[in-house]
Amino acid sequence: MENILTWVKQIVIFYIFSNFIIHVLPSGNYEKYIKFFIGLILIAVVINPLTGFFKLDTLFEDIYNSAISNDSISEMRVDLQYAEKSNYSNIVAPYKEEVIKNVEKIVSENYLYPVKTTVDFDMDSESQTFGQIKDIQLQVTKKYTNENKIIVDKIKIQAENSESSTNSASDNNLSAASINIKNSIADFYHISPDNVNISE
Repeated sequence: MENILTWVKQIVIFYIFSNFIIHVLPSGNYEKYIKFFIGLILIAVVINPLTGFFKLDTLFEDIYNSAISNDSISEMRVDLQYAEKSNYSNIVAPYKEEVIKNVEKIVSENYLYPVKTTVDFDMDSESQTFGQIKDIQLQVTKKYTNENKIIVDKIKIQAENSESSTNSASDNNLSAASINIKNSIADFYHISPDNVNISE
């Protein structure tokens, strides 16, 4: 009930504030644009509680992070095209760190703990996949706490090209969390789930 009252107060305060702004600003050609912009903000204020309820806020954040990450990888590919081969490792290093950070975040969101993560990009300038993620190898553990003791099981995740029949057979032996990690990484970086091999 308190959440509903807070929500209604936000709407009323924003409505009063927006009317104040409309009356203070001189009327003219820009009035319709200001009203349109205020209307958009009002819609955002009204639907704000629904985004939390349906977890749309995290969905929007994931879509945004994926787009930013893929955009930075595209920038790296352009930089690599104009760089000498001896400088490839210097150009790729920051992007590898960003990919590792994002992959480890995906693992943590699935209640696992990343132990070791390595990322390889295709550095063959003649290849059509030049500058794209070729390999993600990830080793994670399950965390259980029992009176301040941590009991750890190891899971190894590595990306490799293999036949889909082999992957589908290995997918039957994976935990739900590992399958979710595999699919999340593939979706986040727009790579095929066949390129992500997870073994427990």
